[in-house]
Amino acid sequence: MNNDKNIPNLDLRGNILLVDDSSVNLCVLQGILSSFYNLRIDTAISGLETIEKIKKTDYNIIFMDHYMPEMDGVETTIQLRELNCLSIIIACTSSDLPKEYYISKGFNDLIQKPINVILLCTLLNKYLK
Repeated sequence: MNNDKNIPNLDLRGNILLVDDSSVNLCVLQGILSSFYNLRIDTAISGLETIEKIKKTDYNIIFMDHYMPEMDGVETTIQLRELNCLSIIIACTSSDLPKEYYISKGFNDLIQKPINVILLCTLLNKYLK
């Protein structure tokens, strides 16, 4: 375990769900996470697929894209909260909406695209205690 607050803890464990309608975005984020951490990572390409996955698996963190067809990330998060999903949900978006907007919709946090690796590590260390 790492005691230096500037160096991320690379020994984190957890189940992570990445949700994005772009396979490129999923591959990039999955690649970043896989290169630093030994996490169990699942992916979903829609809000409906996300809801089905959380019914079968408990995820510590869900990284949720905002803009997706049919059911966007905000609608999906609202439905997940109505289903009593306790996972940490982090908006992972290129939107310029403020963090407060996402918090008000049931998200726990926000990370902007393109992904800042240091911020990503900070969020993982914060939520995977």
